Amino acid sequence: MIIGMKAYLDDVWMTKHRKACYFVIFVILLGLCQPLHVQADGENGAGYEIHTKWYERWPDNRRVIIKFAKITGIEDQRICDNINYILEREAFRLAGTFIPYDIKRKSENILQAISKLQDQAIWIDYEILYRDDKMLSIEIHGGTCHYTEDGEVYLSADSEHAVLFDIRTGRKLELSDFVELDRRIIDYRADDYQVPDYNSAAQTLYYSFMDAFGVYEDDNEKDQFHRRMNIEEALEWLRDGSIEWAVVENKTLLLYLYVSSREQAWIEIPYSYIEEFAYY
Repeated sequence: MIIGMKAYLDDVWMTKHRKACYFVIFVILLGLCQPLHVQADGENGAGYEIHTKWYERWPDNRRVIIKFAKITGIEDQRICDNINYILEREAFRLAGTFIPYDIKRKSENILQAISKLQDQAIWIDYEILYRDDKMLSIEIHGGTCHYTEDGEVYLSADSEHAVLFDIRTGRKLELSDFVELDRRIIDYRADDYQVPDYNSAAQTLYYSFMDAFGVYEDDNEKDQFHRRMNIEEALEWLRDGSIEWAVVENKTLLLYLYVSSREQAWIEIPYSYIEEFAYY
């Protein structure tokens, strides 16, 4: 784009149409000065494009940036509209989790709450985890930082949330829409399974669902790092959304759970394992 623009300006100069060149530069600069709802280049593939839009606000000289994806290129505009509505709503919903309760309680909507922020900055962004012509998996993540009276900055915990769509219908999918929820997921154990070192840090790379989320039928087979849970309880966690999920590279199923603000349990289950009972 930049090279093409340079060639165009060179051509204008060569034909000595300097006034026209000044007009082009003026229009470009005018566009760059627009701070709200800026759209970046799209990402092509799978029959649709993904663009970036964002909202910016500077309450009390602090900065709020909320980025969210926008889908274009789907023939049925209603599908695009529904996906885009959910993506924007989820981005602002995540931003709302970082706004103090007393501010939200006294505000009519999130935009009004943002305008009341003081000594705090919020950022929300997204990442495409997986996409094809049937589904789109996007992670919405963000965080906040605070300013002290001395001007120091300290970060608070960040957060993330994955959203998966059926591109053919525009519907937001639940885990039960993507894969049949039964004991086969609970029984997952990788071919190269190794017994984890339970004395290591919490971020141990788990090789089975049971090790990741502490699912044991035998009470003797547990330790201080794991919760007591049986198979039926584990399935209920999957059904009610206690364990979050996403579809990532190679259509892998990612299951994760925030045990605490600093500790996360997670496991990746390859698509080859769930293919027989997956709906996509």
